[in-house]
Amino acid sequence: MLNHLDIDLNSIRLDRYYSGQSTVKFFTEQFEDIKCYLIPKKNVTVKGNFDWKRMLE
Repeated sequence: MLNHLDIDLNSIRLDRYYSGQSTVKFFTEQFEDIKCYLIPKKNVTVKGNFDWKRMLE
C-alpha cells in the first residue's frame, strides 16, 4: 500500500508485535536506506544470525 501511494520511508519503529525478522527483512527489501528501530518483547532471547543479534542490541 505504501508503494501504491508513493510514500517513501526513512525509518520505522516496530513494536513487540511487529519486530520479527521477516518484517524487518520485508521493509529493508522494499526501502533501500530504511532504519528499523525495534522495541523487543520483554525477556526476549536472541536466536538467529549475528546481524539480527546486533540489531537488537
